[in-house]
Amino acid sequence: MSEYDLVIRNGTVATAADIVSCDVAIKDGVVATLGKDLAGGTREIDATGRLVLPGGIDSHCHIEQRSSAGVVCADDFYSATVAAAFGGTTTVIPFAAQHRGQSLRQVVEEYHEAAGPKDVLVCAAGAMPGDLHKLWRTRDPKGYHVEYGYSCMGYEIAGGLGVKLAAPEREVYVMVGDGSYLMLSSEIVTSIQEGLKLTIVLVDNRGYNSIGSLSRSLGLDGFGTLYRYRRNGSLGVDSEESEDYLPVDLAANAESLGAKVIRATTIDEVRA
Repeated sequence: MSEYDLVIRNGTVATAADIVSCDVAIKDGVVATLGKDLAGGTREIDATGRLVLPGGIDSHCHIEQRSSAGVVCADDFYSATVAAAFGGTTTVIPFAAQHRGQSLRQVVEEYHEAAGPKDVLVCAAGAMPGDLHKLWRTRDPKGYHVEYGYSCMGYEIAGGLGVKLAAPEREVYVMVGDGSYLMLSSEIVTSIQEGLKLTIVLVDNRGYNSIGSLSRSLGLDGFGTLYRYRRNGSLGVDSEESEDYLPVDLAANAESLGAKVIRATTIDEVRA
């Protein structure tokens, strides 16, 4: 078994006190020792003819900084720190702009929150991808996971589970309509089995509402897109005047699969 995780060999190493030709050994993300002919590492890099420098410190950064006029810098903490790392800068010290009426503590807490792990939104089918494209504002390249091309109904919950597996440190929010939910909701069970938290926003439209809207936009009538009984020779088109809806309870279904359910019928209840 290798003694070190990484050994950088034969480089010209700059330290706080000197410039020397030696090897650098790293263990558990920390420089363990400098020296010649060090023991092997799980991974080794030959730095012959190259400089090995400590990570840079940029003490003057404007990252996700909001001006008094409400304008926010284009770089967020994700994009800025990735760019910094590619340039050899491993520590950044950003401004925490304190505006009128704000305490220093409040500003620091807001910056701490902005620099934290980002949430991920997952969606795939119905009218929601179009609405999200126009209305949703994401500040992280990995925070917006939406399928546009094929309207993959049933993808949302399974896709959200995949996102959570790939990035367990992030909060994952799945937005799904009732028709898509009924096609594939069983991965709720898998998420509970694996202990992977998903926040699923299930929208009850009493049917395939976006498909009915698409039909009407083409001058047709929605056919069988609402969860209603067909009685007395009814054709099942959307324009029929009927409140005879099926007793579908999607929240109860999700609860039966093990989900913790919160019912909300108004926007205030959603925010609460």
